[in-house]
Amino acid sequence: MEYSPADLKVLRDLIREHFSEDGLWMLCLDLGIEFDNLGGIDARAKIWELVLYMWGEAIVHDG
Repeated sequence: MEYSPADLKVLRDLIREHFSEDGLWMLCLDLGIEFDNLGGIDARAKIWELVLYMWGEAIVHDG
């Protein structure tokens, strides 16, 4: 299943609404992603980088 850019925005918004920065760090840990290696200087930017990373690594789509 492919996801549209609108779907990725929804995912970004859900993560932003439901995770603090510490929660975001824990989510990355659970996914095996280095939080500090995500681009961006603040949590908002890191969330978008996380969504793009997950999409690129086929974590959120079949590829």
